[in-house]
Amino acid sequence: MITKSKSILFALVTLCLLPGVARAQTILFSGAEWQAEHIFGPGMVYAPSAGRWFPAPTIGMGDSPVRVNQHMDRMIMEDPRGRIVFYRVCKDDIDLEDIPNVDHTGLDKNLTAWEANYYMNGGQTQTLLFEQRGGGVFIGTSITHSDNGQIGKGQYTVSPIGGIPNPPSDDPQNEPTPDTPKELGLQAVANKLATEMGVTPDYIRQYMVADVTEEGHLYIRVWLGPDNRALLSEREVNDPCDPRYGNITPAKNLYNFKITKLVDDEGTHYFIKTQVVDVETGVIQRQYTPDTVDAERNLQQEVSTSYDELGLDILKPLN
Repeated sequence: MITKSKSILFALVTLCLLPGVARAQTILFSGAEWQAEHIFGPGMVYAPSAGRWFPAPTIGMGDSPVRVNQHMDRMIMEDPRGRIVFYRVCKDDIDLEDIPNVDHTGLDKNLTAWEANYYMNGGQTQTLLFEQRGGGVFIGTSITHSDNGQIGKGQYTVSPIGGIPNPPSDDPQNEPTPDTPKELGLQAVANKLATEMGVTPDYIRQYMVADVTEEGHLYIRVWLGPDNRALLSEREVNDPCDPRYGNITPAKNLYNFKITKLVDDEGTHYFIKTQVVDVETGVIQRQYTPDTVDAERNLQQEVSTSYDELGLDILKPLN
C-alpha cells in the first residue's frame, strides 16, 4: 500500500473526463462489472543507452473487463497483457507532495484510490489510480522498471466502454419477490449448519445472508475464511480510511446455496445448487447440481442433500 512514508515517481497531465456523463458518486459496489479501455500517456521513457529521457506517445492498450470483488477491496482488470489486481488503499494515506515534479492539481482525489504492483512483460510496474467524478473514469500514474534498465512513466487512464454498471437498489421494496421466502430458506440452511456444527440455528444465522436474483431465485450465502471457517456476514466496512477497516477478516471463499422452487402437476420441488466461489477471482471452486428433484422431499431435505453432496464442510466459527 502507498503510505506517506513511501516516495514514488509519477507523471501526470491534466484531467480529462468522458463528456455527457453526469454521476456524482462512486460507481463501485460489490460485484460491479464493466468493460474498459486502457490508455497510457502522455509519458516519458528513460533510455539507458542514451542516458536521458524521451517523450513517449500516448497509446491505447485495448479494452478489457473490469470487476470489483465481493469485499470491494480489489478491482481486477483482465488487461490484454495479463491480469492486473488493484487493491483499494486509503486516499488520505497517499502523500502526493512526496512525488517530485508532478502537478496533481487537476486530479480529483476525493473518491476511491487503487494501487497495483505487478511484474509483466519483462518489467516491474506500480500503478496508482484515482476514481474520478463523472462516469467511472479512473486516472492516475504508472511507472515501469524494465529488466533492461529502461524506465517508463506517465499517466494511466481507465475509461468505461459501453456504459457503467447500475448499482443495486437499497430499497427493499424494489427487490424481486423470491419464489422461496427468505425466512424459509434461511431457516433451512441454518438448521443444516447448526446440526453439522453442534450449535443453535439462531447462533449460525449471524453468519448467513440472503440475496434474491432478478429471476426470483434465492441465494443463501456464507463467507468462508482460508480454513473454510464461517465468518460474520457483516461486511459493510469497505473504506480503507475507516478505522474499523482492518477488523473485518477478509473472506477467501463464498459458499452459496441457490434455492429454486418448482411447481408442476406432481407438486412442489426445491432445486438446490451448492457452490464455493473464490472471492477475489469469482472462479467457482466446486459445485454440486442435482440431476433430479423428488416431489416427496421437502426444502430441508434438499438443502441437506445438496450440502452433503458438495463435500466441503463449513467449519464452526471461532467466536
